[in-house]
Amino acid sequence: MKETLLNPKIEARVDAILAMLSVEEKIGQLFQEKAECENLEELKSRIRAGRVGSLILASTAFAGNEKQIALSVADLNELQRIAVEESPQGIPMIYGRDIIHGCRTVMPVPLGQACAWDTELVKECSTAAAREASARGVHWTFSPMIDIARDPRWGRVVEGYGEDPYLTGQLGAAAVEGYQGSELQQMKQSKRVVACAKHFIGYGASEGGRDYETTEITEHSLRNVYMPPFREVLDRGCMTVMSSFNELNGETTSGSHRLLTELLKEELGFAGFVVSDWAAVEELISHGIAANHREAARISLSAGMDMEMVTRCFLDSLESLLESGAVSAERLDDAVRRVLRVKLMYGLFEDPYTPVEPEALEIHASDQALARRAVAESAVLLKNRAATLPLQRSSGKTLLTGPLLHAQAPLLGTWSMDGQPGDVTTYQAAFAAEWGSEAYVTHDPALMDQGLAMAHNHKSNQIDQIVVFIGEDSSRGGEHFSVSDLSLPPGQVEYVESLAAIGLPLTVVITAGRPLLIERVMRCADAVLYSFHGGVQAGPGVFDALTGAHDPRGHLPITFPRATGQIPIYYNRKTTGRPWSNGYIDQVDQPSLPFGYGLSYTSFEVAELSVNASSYPCDAETVELSLRVSNTGPRAGKALLQFYAHDHVASLARPTRFLCHHLWVPLAAAESQVVQVRIPTKRLGFYNRQGELTIEPGQFTFYAGLDSNADLNASLELVE
Repeated sequence: MKETLLNPKIEARVDAILAMLSVEEKIGQLFQEKAECENLEELKSRIRAGRVGSLILASTAFAGNEKQIALSVADLNELQRIAVEESPQGIPMIYGRDIIHGCRTVMPVPLGQACAWDTELVKECSTAAAREASARGVHWTFSPMIDIARDPRWGRVVEGYGEDPYLTGQLGAAAVEGYQGSELQQMKQSKRVVACAKHFIGYGASEGGRDYETTEITEHSLRNVYMPPFREVLDRGCMTVMSSFNELNGETTSGSHRLLTELLKEELGFAGFVVSDWAAVEELISHGIAANHREAARISLSAGMDMEMVTRCFLDSLESLLESGAVSAERLDDAVRRVLRVKLMYGLFEDPYTPVEPEALEIHASDQALARRAVAESAVLLKNRAATLPLQRSSGKTLLTGPLLHAQAPLLGTWSMDGQPGDVTTYQAAFAAEWGSEAYVTHDPALMDQGLAMAHNHKSNQIDQIVVFIGEDSSRGGEHFSVSDLSLPPGQVEYVESLAAIGLPLTVVITAGRPLLIERVMRCADAVLYSFHGGVQAGPGVFDALTGAHDPRGHLPITFPRATGQIPIYYNRKTTGRPWSNGYIDQVDQPSLPFGYGLSYTSFEVAELSVNASSYPCDAETVELSLRVSNTGPRAGKALLQFYAHDHVASLARPTRFLCHHLWVPLAAAESQVVQVRIPTKRLGFYNRQGELTIEPGQFTFYAGLDSNADLNASLELVE
């Protein structure tokens, strides 16, 4: 990170620009204003005076669940022209927008993409999003979200990659590469956007799953659960970081010198700039950390905040704070330097405008194909009794039913600001396009009794199988939308149970933005497919997974609880003094579905796990394992091999097991392979209280298999 962002030529230009700026202009670089503000002429006046460094292309704080109309490219170019041609130093503004899982071509939500456990797929989806966003004048996306989330009641669980630090780091880094490309300089010319890792730090640990809530995280967990994904994305060159809303262990993250400066900038070596989340600087007052805007500005800038989003604490107070000595000129210059560095690296000074190309605003066929494949590859097959799936087009008819059968807007998912419901191909439309309307029957989805009547009269209606589409609307998740109960919406489970009682083969497709309580559905259905909100190609992608045109090889990136009261429940829990006696007396002390779980239309077995040497030095670059993986099923497929480790004795408590590696192995039917695996030894270590990677000698057990309950194991010893 330090080597990629600190370019000598760029730094020389930063120095030259900084030397020309007045204090007012410096402060202006640290202010991000709403583009859809109430008074456009007032905005233009501030831009003309050099008092706006960035525009956020949103109008409210809840862009995830509210339609946000972006300004046209022509309007954005005109505002940029004022900055470049009429402001004192002609510094272009950087435009940011929430491009979270696609732009016009809405891909599966991030939690859905995580189900594919595929860095290349995430990278492709982010590349497509960057290309579409840049054509709309967007320079900077507030993505990826790499908060570790262990509580699915939290609405923003949908926006991240699940509960595991290793997997989240791998997928977050892939998203950064997709957004920014491989070359950090002149990204704008290659139709890329600046990425923003968020939220620093611990936001996903909000108490009770309530958004913006207090967080309490031990130093050990902070360094080994919540920080590793940030290490990974910063190592890949992520150019900006967003601070989080929460208070952590008594300190507001947006006003903490230890978090923003000591940990992020000094320990992690971050050379880009930190932007506050919406109004987070002003909210230091609500937290009781600052008495007024002036104090909020002093605390946040001094802590290491570089740009304030929307509120005007910096804009209104920094000049007088600087004059009084309450904030240092050095810290102000450092913040401005970081903002200028990113603008120069991105290529805004050479190319501040966006071409007006109407055709670039349309959905391309190649992106539609990618979106369809992403849905199919991220669909998770949870149950398939008696080979109910893949669906066959039979001589009879398929009853298509359920409240989400005709859904469009709900399938876009939260944070789909540029998505258009009319672009979404519904589940029914996908069946109509692929099988023809004569192959199925359906009904008004609002009248479930009508669906039951059709199913009961299946002989006269020639129905021989049922597919029911249930789940939750996208508005039930996202920012500011948490729930206290993970149950499916009222009536849906009862409807499924009533359909199951008829006795026809029953497939249930569940579409949601979080893990839900699905035990009753799992008991009564013959097959269950879980698809997190899939975007514009949700219908065709799920159709492909249901019919076997594409093997649904998704695996869960987050644990599914049996009951809301089990939360938090996650696979990499630490050992306790009495592991045999720390469960509930009214509930099985196991999840409904474990982390990493997922079925296929074929079956796999793993065997013969061995470590290539009984011991390795702690400073070895890798440890080497081998195992045999076999396709024991009737068709070709790809096996997701998951490797977990357990450190038996350590100076700090370690998890019972933790994911340290994964890979996909394609296998023909009946094929068997011996796979050699090299796992970086550093993944077996942990960070101590001083932030040092510690790899201690001792015994380790590796587990290999198809989910986090894998029991195939082998041991090795690390020695000094």
